[in-house]
Amino acid sequence: MSFLNFASFICFILFQIIIRMLPIFRDVAYQEEIRRLNQTLRRKRRRIRMELNLEELSETRFKELFRINKALFRFLCEELTPYLRQPKYLSGVTVQQKVLVALRFYATGSYQRSVGGDFNLGVSQTSVHRYVHEVTNAINDNLTARTIKFPTTRREMNIVKENFMQKFQFPGVVGAIDCTQIAILKPNNEEHNYINRKGYHSLNVQLICDSDLKILSINANYPGSTHDSFIWRNSEVKNFLLTQYRQGLRRTWLLGDSGYPLEPVLMTPYQNPLEGSSESHYNQNHIRARNCIERTNGVLKARFRCLLKERVARYAPEFVGKLVNTCCVLHNLCITFGIEHEENDNEEENDILQNIGNQNIMGNLGAREGEAIRRSIVNTYFNI
Repeated sequence: MSFLNFASFICFILFQIIIRMLPIFRDVAYQEEIRRLNQTLRRKRRRIRMELNLEELSETRFKELFRINKALFRFLCEELTPYLRQPKYLSGVTVQQKVLVALRFYATGSYQRSVGGDFNLGVSQTSVHRYVHEVTNAINDNLTARTIKFPTTRREMNIVKENFMQKFQFPGVVGAIDCTQIAILKPNNEEHNYINRKGYHSLNVQLICDSDLKILSINANYPGSTHDSFIWRNSEVKNFLLTQYRQGLRRTWLLGDSGYPLEPVLMTPYQNPLEGSSESHYNQNHIRARNCIERTNGVLKARFRCLLKERVARYAPEFVGKLVNTCCVLHNLCITFGIEHEENDNEEENDILQNIGNQNIMGNLGAREGEAIRRSIVNTYFNI
């Protein structure tokens, strides 16, 4: 058989094989097309169901599920749209869906109940994980600086001072400070640094709030074993207030518990004052005014339960810090939008004992100046 005849024979055989296989190819392609169309229809039905459910949900039910109202939800979607990936196809996951999934996670701290109850997007656990990262990064990077701001001008400081004075009869207060523990999984690196005094892994987060429970400053960068006073000593707020003090600004301070050092810009309570004394009267008002930071911690964790100790954030410490920032942004926006809050008793005891002996952390001069200012406050406002 010549080469030409052999080639013709092979071509004939291949042609016969292709002719016989065409129905199979057509059937496979047909089945794949059917599968793709069904998937598209399911996504479209899911989107329609979401849109219908959003309209049908009452404001009360919406707040129960997502901890915010519909007005704030629409605001978030508008603000975050430029920073979230848009769906490539009509059937893709929308910005609204991603924000809802993330909000539901913040509200519950649970992947399994990502959008639970009678509102169900059918989002997988893997998708929840991805959307939580995407939305959290967008809020952390683009809304934190705009929403959490410490007062830096005289006018801004005076507004905060006046509110504290009207509510608690304590002068000169531009904020109340405390730290709170956020439980995390055992990290891969420097694990021992994240074990706090109570024996579990956490971040130690410093918060400063005003009399309306609005968060003015947050620092979520330190592991759980870090002392409150160390975080304060290295904080930007302390550097700012001390600079202002050295430049002549007076009658401006934060309120902290006795775990913090007494300084010209940080007033702490007296240790064991005599009952009925002027110092005891000072302490009573100090406790009442400083209590707003404990309430802030309680409201924050009651509203966004992903921060509760029982939930244990299942992320690396760096992302947990972003998660805390995001919940604080949402907390402030809830106040701005007039959303009522539920209060939760703060399960943490104040870790005062950890910092006893740090009262002179600024040095003898700073402690003497702080004591002189505290004595002046007592003599002027709380003298009995």
